[in-house]
Amino acid sequence: MSGIEIAGAIVLIIASVLLTIIIVLQDNKSGGMNAVMGGSSDSYYGKNKGRTLDAILSRWTKIIAIAFFVVIVAVNVALVIIK
Repeated sequence: MSGIEIAGAIVLIIASVLLTIIIVLQDNKSGGMNAVMGGSSDSYYGKNKGRTLDAILSRWTKIIAIAFFVVIVAVNVALVIIK
């Protein structure tokens, strides 16, 4: 195993554990009966939805998932170049 493989594996393990933890911490997205009945988001919570913990977790989920796939592609490309 080369150093690139080892470093890539470590980064992938860390990213996958973080991704799993963040996904588990997120709140359920189903709106229940409020969404079916056309509930209004014209409340303090609806207006400040971008600042909630769930919004922050959602943003970090996207960032870590993108990083995860970038590292996978980079390690595979590096392995093809080395061999």
